[in-house]
Amino acid sequence: MGSVQESKFTGMEIGTSTIKVAICSVDVHYRIRLLGWGEVPSIKVVKGDVKDQPFVSEQIARAIEKAESQAGVRVVDTNVYLLLPGGYVHLVNTSGCVELENEQVITPDHLVLANREGRYQTKDSTSMVIQTFTKEYRLDEDRVVRTPVGLRSSILEAHVVSIVAKQARIDSFAHPVIENLNRSLNDVIYTPLSLSYALWQEEGGIAYDGCLIIDIGAGVTSYALIIGKDLYTVGHITVGCDHAANDLSVAFALPIASTRKILRDFQRLNCSVVARSDERSRSRFISADQGLGGGSKMLPASSVEQIVHLRFQELFGIINKRMNDEEAWSQMTGGILLCGGGARLPGMCELAELMFRHPVEVVCAVDVEGPRDIVGNPANVSVFGAIRQGRMEQDIDEQNYPGDAWGQIKKFFKSLLRW
Repeated sequence: MGSVQESKFTGMEIGTSTIKVAICSVDVHYRIRLLGWGEVPSIKVVKGDVKDQPFVSEQIARAIEKAESQAGVRVVDTNVYLLLPGGYVHLVNTSGCVELENEQVITPDHLVLANREGRYQTKDSTSMVIQTFTKEYRLDEDRVVRTPVGLRSSILEAHVVSIVAKQARIDSFAHPVIENLNRSLNDVIYTPLSLSYALWQEEGGIAYDGCLIIDIGAGVTSYALIIGKDLYTVGHITVGCDHAANDLSVAFALPIASTRKILRDFQRLNCSVVARSDERSRSRFISADQGLGGGSKMLPASSVEQIVHLRFQELFGIINKRMNDEEAWSQMTGGILLCGGGARLPGMCELAELMFRHPVEVVCAVDVEGPRDIVGNPANVSVFGAIRQGRMEQDIDEQNYPGDAWGQIKKFFKSLLRW
């Protein structure tokens, strides 16, 4: 499909809570215009694992039909990108070194060579590298830099992160989508990578330089530390809002559907993720449906808040430890950005500030035009990120480079993609 002023792209997410299909047009400045949106419940998916392929395929078909009816565009006629949940991948760190005689000035060609040397080679045909990014470069005397071009050194070492997945698992996950399209996908995109693209804008580049973005989903939480136009670290934890709902279900012997509803209604119920111990909270009760004609059960609000608080405190603690292990906090110059459905829970920003000791805000995808309840919803950040990433990858692949500095950067990435 040739690149034009506005190309059509579809982003798809098969999540634990919902299946989303977004048909969009993306212009040459990577501004997104939402044409059609389809969203349906994701009932037979657990942490990104498809438990019933025929049923999930039917749900995908429903979401596609909704999006197509709004857009007046068939998904099959667009570039289609599917978000890949974290449970399907693992990250491998490697490095490649190039020696430079007489402390040469480093050029983009040297970067390509160093990255080639550091490229991860899968041990067999059952695994594949779906994406890579360069975390940092090291020069003489252990100097760590992000952009070494123009500097002098006798050694250039690239630290490369490869996102590796089992081919069979990707095929299984993508099968219900491919079945509906009757053709292959343009690409699968690791969800944490899509987060930085959702916040990228042509004028001024990344909107939130030096920030850690955390996407709290139903079954998986993704995170990415954004440095300029690059990433320093990404990852995922198979913990999300459904785990808090499950904790409530076990603690109060309630159906999971009832405790999920409690979380959805947290604001209306005047509850907070930050547990409160004041007298008013202890004396307040929440009505919960026991299911199967069992009537309702009254739950102490303070106990509900405490259980939810502990689950998300644990989640943020895991992210904090990973950031410490990678010495990533020293790279941060900004704050914490929350998105995903969990970001909307009352008190989530306050809890994150208490845990991370950084300013926290809830964000949505930037430069996206469409209904506010969709494009302004933090739960949809990763879908729009996948669409913008797809457009950028298409431009790189087709060598459509603008004549500015970003165009030169894309030329460099083009050479890396063609290893």
